[in-house]
Amino acid sequence: MSIEEKIDKILEILDDKKERETQMTIDELIEFIQFRYKKSTVYSMVCLGKIPHSKKPLRFDKNEILTWIKNK
Repeated sequence: MSIEEKIDKILEILDDKKERETQMTIDELIEFIQFRYKKSTVYSMVCLGKIPHSKKPLRFDKNEILTWIKNK
């Protein structure tokens, strides 16, 4: 493996780690938004498409949530 390929691999790993750090579980989301909503309310909002999220597994991106809060 060349040095360029190794650097590319390291950068890819760092990007993956950074992405995982911005993703939250539902419990992390509830804590992040300072318990403004109950877990059941967040699940309802997910089902209705009223809160940004990704599925499989259910995750919430911090930046998308901050934008969503600002626009509410």
